Amino acid sequence: MNSHNKPSTPTVEISKTLTRPCAAVASLVQCFRCLVVIGLLALGAGLVAGLVTGSAQAQTQAQTQAQTPAWPEGSLDASFGAEVSFDPTPFIVRPDPEAEHPPEALHGVRAEWTVGPIDEKALELQGPKVTLRLLNHDDADYLVSVQGIGDLGSYQSKQGGARDQAVLTAGRGREVAIRLDGARLERLTHAGAVHVRFDACPVEAGACISGTSDALFFHPEAGRTLVYGERVLCEQFGCGDLALTEPVEAGTLRALGGEPILGTLRTDEEDGDDGEGGDGEGDGGTGSVVAPAPETKALTGNGVADKMLMPVPMTICIKADIQTTDSGQTANGITEDRWVGADDPASYVVTARGFRVRISWGGWSQTLDTHPTSGCATFISPLPQPFVLPGASVRVYGIATDSAGNSIRIHNAGTSTASWYPGSTYSALWTGQNLVPYAVHNYVLDGRASDRWTTIAAAAYGLYRYHDGHADTTFSIGFAENDCNNSGSIHGNAENYIESNNAHLFRIGRCASSSSDTREKMLITHELGHAMLRTYYGYDGDDSPRNDDFEPPAWVTNASPPQGSSCWNVGSYGMNSLEWNSQTFKEAYADFYSARVWNHKEARGTYVYRGVAYDLETWDNVGNVHLTNGFIANWCGLSSPTQAVATKGDYLRFLWDFYTVNGCASQPSRLDMFRIYRMVRENHRDGTYFLNILNYDDALEYAIENSVGTLSACEQLGFDAYASYNGI
Repeated sequence: MNSHNKPSTPTVEISKTLTRPCAAVASLVQCFRCLVVIGLLALGAGLVAGLVTGSAQAQTQAQTQAQTPAWPEGSLDASFGAEVSFDPTPFIVRPDPEAEHPPEALHGVRAEWTVGPIDEKALELQGPKVTLRLLNHDDADYLVSVQGIGDLGSYQSKQGGARDQAVLTAGRGREVAIRLDGARLERLTHAGAVHVRFDACPVEAGACISGTSDALFFHPEAGRTLVYGERVLCEQFGCGDLALTEPVEAGTLRALGGEPILGTLRTDEEDGDDGEGGDGEGDGGTGSVVAPAPETKALTGNGVADKMLMPVPMTICIKADIQTTDSGQTANGITEDRWVGADDPASYVVTARGFRVRISWGGWSQTLDTHPTSGCATFISPLPQPFVLPGASVRVYGIATDSAGNSIRIHNAGTSTASWYPGSTYSALWTGQNLVPYAVHNYVLDGRASDRWTTIAAAAYGLYRYHDGHADTTFSIGFAENDCNNSGSIHGNAENYIESNNAHLFRIGRCASSSSDTREKMLITHELGHAMLRTYYGYDGDDSPRNDDFEPPAWVTNASPPQGSSCWNVGSYGMNSLEWNSQTFKEAYADFYSARVWNHKEARGTYVYRGVAYDLETWDNVGNVHLTNGFIANWCGLSSPTQAVATKGDYLRFLWDFYTVNGCASQPSRLDMFRIYRMVRENHRDGTYFLNILNYDDALEYAIENSVGTLSACEQLGFDAYASYNGI
């Protein structure tokens, strides 16, 4: 379908020693003897065999369900209260003229808890309800639907309450009460959590938006309910394990309980493979594939199991229940091809590809990277069959590694660039786990309650899908906290560790709002695209020279099309804004990387930027037509070849058209697209073709036709075929 009438060429531990399995013993050997006795008794009762068979898995899960604390009836139900006013002034972001992406004033709907300073101390909840305030920073009235979602310290205990809806007036706020009833719960072993999902649709015409509040953690204590934020969770309450008294490993987001989910856990990813054959790792979703990968190897371990005569394999599989805000949107009726349903308000489980996991039991531990396709890793139990490994801990790190040894991680050092590997890697911890021999144990990262897991799941998927030409490169993601749209890849020394450490940093804006960048999968992989391109080029520094200060002639319309941004955005840029081609080259190339991650090469393709879906084949996102010379001529009325300007939307469509060239025996590969980018910059560095802010179109043509030997003569003609066609 991607021809669409376009021309053809001629034309991302606590090192706690868990003693819960045998509290009275002090060493692994003693504990082993203890377990042998327990095992013999169980064998005599006919129970051990059940643990090794499929029926035991069902038995274990049934026991887990019986032991899981239950929510009181009516808990998590939402109810709107009175309308409130607020002062938006403290939340207006002042643009930094030196920033790669000058942040915008806060927009959309923002959520904040009203209970008090929950990031400073634990507070006693007065009554059975907790209140959230929704603030509308837009000029439009919204019809808002809200739902409380919570768990009792385990993923299995997660549930949602009854919804409520009300009108949220422009520039005003409204309170929402969530029934918690925490004091009526039995004492929890792990802290519970509640967050609020909201969906807002304009009362008049317009696109709906969605968002999630920060999590509010809680546990009952002495007839009262204590509530607190993420910082207090780890500083005072063992990151969620209420019995934990030892220091918690830095970067831990939350400790959970509950038994593992045994057996096959189907993911919602699309099946299929659209690999390019010999040009890097094959692409594709894994569906229900959870089989352990034979390539799995331990990164660390103390070797206790190596001495066992009867090795007992166990398998850990990592999933992520994610929630995005830019999936499944359409341009001319077409969506992207991957994670189309990830905006689902209830659940969307994907494979967490290549994530790192540590299994600990007593003084034994082992750290492994799961396979980048299956998301699973197999290890050998330190105990001989047929014993369950009781009371183990499982820690999943927010770092993912692909088949070429490249890794991407999320860390707790914010936007710091003082090191090529800043901060500590975020992790999730499960304690008190009973691991069953020969079984598959699924652990689900909750990217709905914690948006950071959605971020790293999307970034890991991007690395898996498109890492051609890279090996052993490290990418680190920091979060610009309370700064919704402050994402970028050139702050501080982010781009200055390429030559010394084969590493690159970037940041993602984060806030409790419908506009948080942490849930925009295509924005996340756009920033990864910048880092991938620069590391393939191989030298420190930003793409330069470049300039984003082009000011259109006064007669150029500032009206926006039915779906998309306008021709004007001086001092920053949008998908359709007129810019010097030095700026559009850089930004559109990162867009191309991201578009390729989420779209099949042979498909029509859609790319979502800042809440708007753009067609990869036509500049008209609604009328499904494409007149030659692109958006710049047909909407803005400007002749690009005589002005040295373009829009990044037109540039993105050119790159996609060139990549999917018609009429040739072959098409450029993913690696070819990296090579073209590198040679545009390399030709400037070595003096072959000097760049300025106005001549990137010519430099691009020169690189395609003279500097990339893997392109066929027919493929090289693609520049002439598609450049003016797309208005560059």
